[in-house]
Amino acid sequence: MRQQLIDANLWDRNNGSDPLQSITGGWTVLARLGAPGRFGGKTGDGQFEYLVVDPRSGSPVACGRGTSLQEAMCQAALAARLRSN
Repeated sequence: MRQQLIDANLWDRNNGSDPLQSITGGWTVLARLGAPGRFGGKTGDGQFEYLVVDPRSGSPVACGRGTSLQEAMCQAALAARLRSN
């Protein structure tokens, strides 16, 4: 996923760490996206869900799921970036 984030300009290529290894990585990815987000909860199968929301309406525009919160955050940021292109 790190390379996908780099390709989407959501992660700095020179940052050698893996954004999925810490919650700080997830927040860094979302900050580069520049859109508000919120925790969506846990799904029935135990995965985390994170939403990127429209700043005006508060409606979800993208969703990400993962086995960790930071993975869900990164997935949501990627989905939002793909949607905006």
